[in-house]
Amino acid sequence: MDTPKVNETDEPTPRRVQVSISARLEALIEETAKEMDASPRWTFRWLLRRLEGLVVDGRGHLIAPELAKAWAQLQDRVTTQTMLTATSEIDYSRLSRNPKLKSGYTGVYQYNSKWRVEVPDLARGSQAIKILGVYDLPEQAAWARYCYYTEHKLPYGRLEARLKYLRTKEPRVIENLTDEQVRRLAIYEAYQCGEPIENLPEEDRRWEVEDPTGFGMTDRKLED
Repeated sequence: MDTPKVNETDEPTPRRVQVSISARLEALIEETAKEMDASPRWTFRWLLRRLEGLVVDGRGHLIAPELAKAWAQLQDRVTTQTMLTATSEIDYSRLSRNPKLKSGYTGVYQYNSKWRVEVPDLARGSQAIKILGVYDLPEQAAWARYCYYTEHKLPYGRLEARLKYLRTKEPRVIENLTDEQVRRLAIYEAYQCGEPIENLPEEDRRWEVEDPTGFGMTDRKLED
């Protein structure tokens, strides 16, 4: 089934999950898809997003009290430090911005009248994502994300974006490099593209102008 051309720029990247559904639910989804002029696959994802929106807005009890209880428990797992720093004075100069998102900030997505933060789930692996929290303002959500990344010493801002580019767009270039070499290559390429890494430690500034791989890999054409 082909997914219709819908604007998902402001939506989190969908995760692949295999599920079994009843014939009745399948028929309902297919009929709803016809009404929405969409594919069943997209309609099913839309239905899950609507369900998530109800839970995030505190209305999960309308479906099942267990949903509301589970969401409350997830919210309680946010670290005390992150919760405190998210409401403290925000340093806007440190926030990672993304003009393609409605929030204007990386990893911050609108859910009804509030803003949801997505961060790496370190307990499940580097590619796993979890919801850090939901905030009234996008700036609060972005600050909470920054505090989480700082607390866990994760690449943030331009370094995060450049590492993501290398790993998704140029996997063959870095397949034989160590994580530290990939990090140094990201620093070098960001600087050469005119977007130096923010708040870079002094000892790492050498990699802005030196070939970090040692074998001329950075002679290739760089892209912004």
